[in-house]
Amino acid sequence: MKDQFKSLDGDGDGYVTVDEFIRSIKNSGRNPDEYDTKGFFAKADKTKDGKITFNEFLEAAEHLNLVDAFTATGQSSKDSASKNNDAFTTFDRNNDGKITPSELGDALRAQGQNPTDRELNEMMEAADTNKDGTVDKNELSKVL
Repeated sequence: MKDQFKSLDGDGDGYVTVDEFIRSIKNSGRNPDEYDTKGFFAKADKTKDGKITFNEFLEAAEHLNLVDAFTATGQSSKDSASKNNDAFTTFDRNNDGKITPSELGDALRAQGQNPTDRELNEMMEAADTNKDGTVDKNELSKVL
């Protein structure tokens, strides 16, 4: 889901505007008039600021049952589950079945990334749907 969001976020500012969304639809060779972009934004833009955050995007996609469409990769579900499990194991450093913000940061830094505290908090907030402060396998699979 994060990759799909980034592909829509044309200027990389962490938000998707209506214009960016329409431009993305056009760039994919589709007709934006066939989509209810204003309706999608009205539902997704909880803060009514004209921009959709990743969390708003994820919530709207789940609400509209688009998560499977966005995450479909053409791989068998077994391959996809295996990749999700591998990803989870990479982040769950102490193997307790939960990813903490600290584990997420450590794993990303080990991969050569340098996320800010704000970015880590946004990632955790987006993935932690039950709001327990950690991310389990099911939650992680929804954002991959």
